Amino acid sequence: MRKLLVKIAVPVSLVFLLVSCSLGGDLETLREKALGKKPVKNYTVTFNLNGGTGVTPPAQTVPPGDPVTLPGNAGFSFPGRAFRGWNAEADARGVNYNAGDSFTPDGDITLYARWEEIPKGYF
Repeated sequence: MRKLLVKIAVPVSLVFLLVSCSLGGDLETLREKALGKKPVKNYTVTFNLNGGTGVTPPAQTVPPGDPVTLPGNAGFSFPGRAFRGWNAEADARGVNYNAGDSFTPDGDITLYARWEEIPKGYF
């Protein structure tokens, strides 16, 4: 007696989806169960010139618990104002941070340039 072997092409993504659904989760859950560990979600600190012009400092991405060093004002300015650091709020009502400070994010965050008006006659 001869057995009939039938091959069916199934996309790999469908296989992962079916296996994932049978485990009761999404692909992230499947990866976690297969590897025995949860993937690390890095945090990104982005910078906003908050009215200033020039080159915005590049975003910095770090693992949880790792600090970033806050950039100075190289490459950007605001006419009639002096750069005074960074703040978690665009209106500077949050926590102030100075250029060069070590900052440890607890999630993705945008820091806004903090500007101080230069009194007339000083520039």
